[in-house]
Amino acid sequence: MKNLFFLCSLMLTFSAMSQNVPPSAIAFQGVVIDPNGIPVPSMDEFGNPLRSSLIKVRFSIQDSDLPSATSHFSEEHAVTTDQYGRFSVKIGRGGQLTSASFSDINWSLGDKFLKVEIDISGSGNEYSLSSIQEMLSVPYALYAAESGN
Repeated sequence: MKNLFFLCSLMLTFSAMSQNVPPSAIAFQGVVIDPNGIPVPSMDEFGNPLRSSLIKVRFSIQDSDLPSATSHFSEEHAVTTDQYGRFSVKIGRGGQLTSASFSDINWSLGDKFLKVEIDISGSGNEYSLSSIQEMLSVPYALYAAESGN
């Protein structure tokens, strides 16, 4: 009985320790607007969300904001939008498209940019560039900068 208690205590310790490790994924949420929707007055965009539709989203992490920049990491997610055209994914947990994995990214080698491409057909063959944005600090990174003190 004593050995069983020790094993359970050891498992609880490892479980508690693993909760202090930052997650190796980035939460991402977006809204997809139907390009064939009704134009919004006084805007150059269409206003209908792409509701309850299977789409594919491709994420790439690269060193510049140029669309043709080389990607360090790229992955694809198949996801269904909700009634408002929203979708949520975790970058780093999709279908890997590059030989490097999310954990292989060397974040210390300068600025990183997130390129987001969306295929509203869901086939994975008709991607359109949605955005390229610089990745900035997240709470775990800010905490890590202070953790040595």
